[in-house]
Amino acid sequence: LLHIEVTDNGIGMSDDHLEYLFQPFVQADKTISERFGGTGLGLSISKRLIEALEGGIQVESIEGKGSAFRLWLPVDPVGSYSDLCLHPTELNQTSQGSIGQEQRKIELNARVLLADDMRDIRFVANHFLSKSGCQVDIAENGRQAIDMIESAFEKQLPYDLIMMDVQMPEMDGEQAVKELRQRGIQTPIIALTADAMKGTRRRLMASGFDEYLTKPLDRHRLLQLAQQLLNRR
Repeated sequence: LLHIEVTDNGIGMSDDHLEYLFQPFVQADKTISERFGGTGLGLSISKRLIEALEGGIQVESIEGKGSAFRLWLPVDPVGSYSDLCLHPTELNQTSQGSIGQEQRKIELNARVLLADDMRDIRFVANHFLSKSGCQVDIAENGRQAIDMIESAFEKQLPYDLIMMDVQMPEMDGEQAVKELRQRGIQTPIIALTADAMKGTRRRLMASGFDEYLTKPLDRHRLLQLAQQLLNRR
C-alpha cells in the first residue's frame, strides 16, 4: 500500500462537521467559501477517486488546532529507476516537439489583469501570458480587481484584457463583473472556472463575461481565446 498523509495547523473541525465532510457541495463552515473560496467538491471528488482505486481515506481534526488526512492506495511495485527514464531517442523527440510548439506560439503583447485566489493558477496563467509578451498584474479577489481596474483607468493605462476566477473570497467573479459592467467598463473579461457543467457558459455570459475557460488551464486555448477577444476589441 502507498500511504499519504497531509496535515495542517489550520482552523480544524468539530466532530459534528466531520460526519458531512465528504459529501458534495458541503463545507465544514458555511463562511469558508466567503473567506477562502471553494465549492465543497474537492474532498468528495478525492474520496470517489480513492475508492475507485480500491483505497481508503480517513480524517482526524481538532477544532482550532488543525487536521490530518490519511489515505492509502494499493499499488504495484515500481521497478527499477531506469524503467522510469526516457530513452535518449525519446528524449530528443520530446525536445523537438517542444521546440515546434514554441515556434508556433501566440504573441499578444497586451496589458492583462489576472484575478484568482489560487496561487498555482496565478503562477500558471501568468507564465503563459508573460511568455506571449503580456504585462500581467495580479489580484487575489474581486474587490481588489475592481480597485486595480479603476486605478488603471485613472492613470490612463487601462487593461486590454481581464481574466477573472469565478469563485473567490470577499467578492466573487460574477459579482465583480456585474459591478464593472454597471460602471460602464467594457474591457473584455474571461471567466476562469472549474465548473464545466452544462449551462455554465450561458450563465457567465449573462453575468457580463465575454468568454470562459475551464480549469486546469490549457496554454493554447487560453492564448487563442485571449487573442480572439483582443482582435475583436
